[in-house]
Amino acid sequence: MSDTDLALHVAQYDPATMEEPFRALLTGWGVLEQSSPFYDYWQPILKDHRTVLDGLVMAFDGTSIIGLAQINWRPTIDKNSRSVSYFIDRNQPRETVARALKQHLDILFRQRGWTTQVAFAPPELAEYSTLYEKVGFAHQAEYDSMRMIWDGGDYAKPAVAGLSIHHYDRDHPDPVIEAELATLFNRTFANEPACADLEGKDIRKLATHGGTWFAFAREQATGAIVAYAECGVDGMFSAISVIRPYWGKGVAEWLAAHCMDHFRANGIDKLWSLVRTRNAASIRLHERMGWKRDGDGIYRYFFSQIEQA
Repeated sequence: MSDTDLALHVAQYDPATMEEPFRALLTGWGVLEQSSPFYDYWQPILKDHRTVLDGLVMAFDGTSIIGLAQINWRPTIDKNSRSVSYFIDRNQPRETVARALKQHLDILFRQRGWTTQVAFAPPELAEYSTLYEKVGFAHQAEYDSMRMIWDGGDYAKPAVAGLSIHHYDRDHPDPVIEAELATLFNRTFANEPACADLEGKDIRKLATHGGTWFAFAREQATGAIVAYAECGVDGMFSAISVIRPYWGKGVAEWLAAHCMDHFRANGIDKLWSLVRTRNAASIRLHERMGWKRDGDGIYRYFFSQIEQA
């Protein structure tokens, strides 16, 4: 379809009037079939997008939705940056639709005082790399990541004396534990460029609406939390951190093995992770646990700085 054939307009998502064409778009993409690997991703968005997103914008051709852009609620890089995702029907003029969607997101970012859109292009959608650059994003290689997977093999690691492993209980939220986990995350990821600081309330929101669960290690003598792991219910191993006094003592391996056991006990035996290509320590940890790189593809990251009015 050419640009001149489009009756293009963009609007923020209103489920009262847009849910039907939204479902039609997703049905056409096949992601509402329970067999789709993306089924669980879209369900909470359809149920109540405001619990998992800070914004959802639709591009229409007449009354049909032909593309969308979403703002994820969790800060990335810093408190004024948000990751964004663009999804455009492959039968449409993607650059035209993406440019219209980005212009609308830019307005939302300015209204909220946010400064940076962060998007990534997975290797299976490599054409989005060119698309993002055409509509005003710039590639930032230091954030590029590779996908690592575990699909079998031994990973058993011994327990570490003096520590015990626990899970954050989202059904019985504890503000003290939430604050401790956020503090540990901020402390240990202070030099990780892709991570923005968390608050205790963010831990609760991630566990309640973000498809995330947390495991952590405590010192039995003091009760202090000394290590933290963040995992996705879909088999994603998101993050692990250990305070410096426990480096080199097998805590990361033991906690990682515990998380892998938990995944498998819940019927998930194909695990995956995104690791920055420049994060040598994380790559080595994955390899020690029997993980391997999933092909040669790179998840490329793109930034767009939003000029404030």
